[in-house]
Amino acid sequence: QPMPAGVRELFRQPVEYGPLQAGSPLIRKRPSRQPLLESATPFAGKDVTIDSTGVHYQPMLAGFPSGPPLTMSLRSYLDLAQAHLGQKAFTDAVRRAFRQTAASKARSGRNRLEWRVPIPAPPQLRRLIGDEGSLRINGSHTATIGGKSQWTAGEVQTLAGRPSKFPTLAMDQQSQFAVEGSVGEAINIRITQDTESLGGAFGQSLTDQLANQIKLDYKGDEDDIFQEVQAGNTTLALPNTRFVGFNQQHKGLFGIRASGHLGDLAFTTIASHEKSESNRQSFRGGAQVDTVEIHDYQYVHNQWFFLDEIYRERLTDFSELNTGVPSDFEPNDAIDPQSLQIFINDFNVNNDAEQLSRPGVASIDPSQPTNRATGFSEIGTWHRLDPDNDYGLVEMLGYIVLRVAVQERHALAVTYRTVSGRQVGGVPAAPDSLRLRLIKARDARPEFPTWDLEWKNVYRIVRGFSRGRLFDEDKIRVEILKEVPGTEPENTQGSKTYLQLMGLDTHGQDPGTRPDQIIDADYVGLDGGQGVLIFPDLRPFDPVHVKYDVLGTKIPEIYDKQQQRDQIEASRYLIQVINSSGQQRISLTQGRLASIDPKSVDVRLNGKQLTSGVDYNVTFTGEVQFLGETADAVGDPGADLEITFESQDLIGLGSQQKTLLGMRGEYEFLGGDGVLGGTMIYNNVRSAEKRVRVGGEPARTVVWDMDVRAKFDAPLLTRVVDAMPLLKTAVPSAVTLQAEIAQSRPNLNTKGQGYIDDFEGSERPEILSVFRSRWTPSSPSEATFLGVGERGSTHWYNPFHRVLRTAIWPGQEDQVEASNNKTDVLTFEVVPRPDAVDTWGGLMTVFSGGVRDFSQSKFLDIWLRGEEGVLHIDLGDISEDWIPNGRIDTEDTPLPGRTTGDNEVSKAEDVGLDGRTDEQELDFFLVEAGIDTVGLSNDQKRQQFRGLSEYDGRDPADPQGDNWDYDSTRNRDDYRRINGTQGNRLAQGGQRPDTEDLNNDGNLNVRNDFYHHVIDLARDVHVPGTRSDAGWRLFRIKLYDDDSERIGAPDSSRIEFARLALVTDRVFGDTTRVEIAQMEIIGNQWQEDPVTRLHADATVVSENEVFNVTVIGTDENLSYRPPPGVKVNRLAGSRVREREQALVLDISELDAGHQAAVTKVLTRNADYTKYTRLKMFIHGDSNAVYIPEPDSSDVEMFLRFGADSLNYYEYTTRVFPGWDDRNEIEMDLLEMAQLKAKLRGGPVDSTGMVLTQIDTVIVDPRFRHGAPAIY
Repeated sequence: QPMPAGVRELFRQPVEYGPLQAGSPLIRKRPSRQPLLESATPFAGKDVTIDSTGVHYQPMLAGFPSGPPLTMSLRSYLDLAQAHLGQKAFTDAVRRAFRQTAASKARSGRNRLEWRVPIPAPPQLRRLIGDEGSLRINGSHTATIGGKSQWTAGEVQTLAGRPSKFPTLAMDQQSQFAVEGSVGEAINIRITQDTESLGGAFGQSLTDQLANQIKLDYKGDEDDIFQEVQAGNTTLALPNTRFVGFNQQHKGLFGIRASGHLGDLAFTTIASHEKSESNRQSFRGGAQVDTVEIHDYQYVHNQWFFLDEIYRERLTDFSELNTGVPSDFEPNDAIDPQSLQIFINDFNVNNDAEQLSRPGVASIDPSQPTNRATGFSEIGTWHRLDPDNDYGLVEMLGYIVLRVAVQERHALAVTYRTVSGRQVGGVPAAPDSLRLRLIKARDARPEFPTWDLEWKNVYRIVRGFSRGRLFDEDKIRVEILKEVPGTEPENTQGSKTYLQLMGLDTHGQDPGTRPDQIIDADYVGLDGGQGVLIFPDLRPFDPVHVKYDVLGTKIPEIYDKQQQRDQIEASRYLIQVINSSGQQRISLTQGRLASIDPKSVDVRLNGKQLTSGVDYNVTFTGEVQFLGETADAVGDPGADLEITFESQDLIGLGSQQKTLLGMRGEYEFLGGDGVLGGTMIYNNVRSAEKRVRVGGEPARTVVWDMDVRAKFDAPLLTRVVDAMPLLKTAVPSAVTLQAEIAQSRPNLNTKGQGYIDDFEGSERPEILSVFRSRWTPSSPSEATFLGVGERGSTHWYNPFHRVLRTAIWPGQEDQVEASNNKTDVLTFEVVPRPDAVDTWGGLMTVFSGGVRDFSQSKFLDIWLRGEEGVLHIDLGDISEDWIPNGRIDTEDTPLPGRTTGDNEVSKAEDVGLDGRTDEQELDFFLVEAGIDTVGLSNDQKRQQFRGLSEYDGRDPADPQGDNWDYDSTRNRDDYRRINGTQGNRLAQGGQRPDTEDLNNDGNLNVRNDFYHHVIDLARDVHVPGTRSDAGWRLFRIKLYDDDSERIGAPDSSRIEFARLALVTDRVFGDTTRVEIAQMEIIGNQWQEDPVTRLHADATVVSENEVFNVTVIGTDENLSYRPPPGVKVNRLAGSRVREREQALVLDISELDAGHQAAVTKVLTRNADYTKYTRLKMFIHGDSNAVYIPEPDSSDVEMFLRFGADSLNYYEYTTRVFPGWDDRNEIEMDLLEMAQLKAKLRGGPVDSTGMVLTQIDTVIVDPRFRHGAPAIY
């Protein structure tokens, strides 16, 4: 029989569980009266089927059968169903009634809890605050606790992963309440909280939650001294005078405001503390005015590309497009848009299946893809870009514009056909490999043939354009400035502006008229669709077109250097853009990660204050949205819009703590016709940094003001006017006198000092992981002259018992917490072979993030323990083929029809890199030995295997020796099989298959181009002062000096792999071991300059003169002591001491008359005019080679600072051993600044340096070169 309507659906759906969402606590679910119809278990359900035998009922849990099935007659089932539906209808009705009652009470306020204080106030307070007190609470609070326990069945406990089945608990709390209280009749308190607000969602770091939740009001009687007191989230304002006060009210602050009177003296006081920043944005003509400064080296990268060199050669002047196509345009070379396909190789096989990637080769010439040199070709899997969404094509000119810039570490390639039929590249039918034309190589370098295919004359000139800003070419004003040290930037060269010289301003409003210092309206390079400015020349600041080759100062470095440091140092020009864009919605954050308190936003349009919620809305993302007629008024050309608001950085990096104190008093006299007033304001801005950087100084300002205003009746003036013919006064005459005096006393740096560099962050380390799972067996190193036949049994692991940090670095005794006092180390062991004189074992890893640029790095630092063997270290391009068969050995079986797998290892795939199970391994080795295995049992095969002398010592149960085995509960010190690749799926803490393809790019790298370094562990050549009592020591290796061997053609700017090879000559069975605590490739913000001669008479610089820059600090060097008077502080709330570090200039064999220097390019222009002296501590380290005399020294230290290497100030001093006071540099900045005026007529030496003597007493020389400036 058919089921009644709704019955089947009712019982097939999971039953709701838990308490009612809203309703009386008296109504609960009945747990067991009808077990077939009710369940309080989450994810519980039922499955009901009906046939001729009756109704079959099956309880379900999470979609699976739970418990035995039940069978009943159809009549019994329908009776139960009817009873259940009746009960459900009754319950729903009660719920609705309860919700309606609750909503009615909420609207009337009758559901709040109110409590009146039954104890009367003391008589002494009763007169001040009244008699009664009460507390009213209204709101709700919900807490949800959940837990999740996640583990893999059968997973074991290892060193790196120690899974726990104890659930991870999480609590979600939501509260919305208001507490209102009164203390007597005069004091009212209100506390509110709503965790659903954005501030609650992100936590109290987003906004000061306390300031937004508490408000206290006190209302005094007419005769009380204090008339009003407000505290908490209040409005703070002082009455304005002519010179001092607030132009608008400050909102969103946490503070106190009090006003009152004492006789004829009225006063207002304010006090506030905020962790936000006051902002004001002005808009003129209904537009926001943005001024953007763009440096010459900040062109758009990796977004605009030519498809071939021939198109670049034909478009050397972009302004030719004003009149059509270029003069040498060839129509037959136009691109057929239907044929163009663009591909990207992200060198990540993990997403190949998702992106439908295909294998292929991209090269400079797809018809001859044989040149596999770096930068000439890229091999891998490529995914195609969407022509409708990912790029645009200008087919006539042969260039593309990507919607999103391609990442530096990715490669870009194309295939296309011209309209004449010339085919470039090809896309054969799957699964054949693609043949593509490479237009951007991975990690492009200037020497690559594709380097010039990228456009370098496109500049993004509108901030936030991608966020929907409007770009009106008529409202853009561009000026090109040349930075001149010591003076204001210049916008002209000779009689022409740089806009004219670069072809952007050739005429006025109409062709043929004089240039008007505005980009020509008909110039096509001002692209409103992209928000960019395209210069006519391909290299605008180093022009290649003869038409623009008129710049007096060219800077090829910004186009021919890859290091940004070189580009910044060479930079000379600024592009200043002034943009006015009409908007009906305005972002106050301007792309910053900051929060805006909507209550603090004040909007005025043409002087009139607008109303929030009526004229505009403010979102928590910091966007002001104008509504209705106001939106039209804002867009009016004559509109004058001003917005003030308070903001706070979400991550707290840009915020400062501010304290504001103020008082205003006014005393009335002359019966109210006279007022004597005074104002005092104290504003303190405090920085969270202990060592304040120049440019981020804490400041304090004190402002005071005195004013008087008096009005006097002047009957004499009335009589004089009345005596004049035809004049009669209507009101009595009066004279008003006003006077005011004010003073501002700012302190621009309350600490009195600012750090240019404290050298704490000078070192830039790149860490090589010591975790076992990051390393795999390596291919043989050609530099060791040892091959596969000399490879010994190799083990590497992280000991279960970690090592005390202080055993390695005793200097960190006061710098580590007890909870972080141990560290992991990598133990690397090699067991010698019985048949080899020298045995080696090797490990290799890939740098996270792919290819790294270490061209500016100088050292490899290794902290290790071990006294035997020779450790070989390789950095560069290293063969991944450690099983030397020329193919990628991997557990990841390719998916059907594809060349790659799913990058997850299944149980069936987890057989190791040999691809064989233990039984298959046994068959393989027996067949290799010439034994017929057909018909043999497993026991017989194992017996045969034990008789093979060439496999003596191998276990027949694991012939290849690749099985994983480690038990931390029984024998945690047995690591022999911890790196096995067969059966290790549950030990890896993930599902990644074992593979030779370390960089996951889908290719087997077989190139060997690397830097080779050697450490003889038996020799004590570590860094002095670093050996600990436990035997740990620091080895510092120079990466690129003459002692480092180069195998192949390594490139320091393209380092991807690292390899460790331990070679031992010990006898068989005697394990050689080395323990590694830390490996870092060290760079420095201070870069060495070449050793140079001071004058022409000096000797020629020799190769023996070596100069390096390093650091030394209290954390790793026991011999280091800070300068006298420099205090090493402890971290707040901790016993841990801060690290103190210094820069080391390591010089050897420096000849007389030669100099060595290090340079740092500051990232921001700092203003030093507020400082009077510059000081630097210098430590002279004497040695056996050179020991200065007590009163003289041949070593000079010099400090230069200025705009560049041609315009600078210099101070020199002699260097003596230790922290000698005579070493200190203490420069009088005021005197140095006066050099500019003093030296204009001074003597000039042959090098162009201007010299003078500042003091009458002979002192250390100070001089100026070029035209430096303090600001």
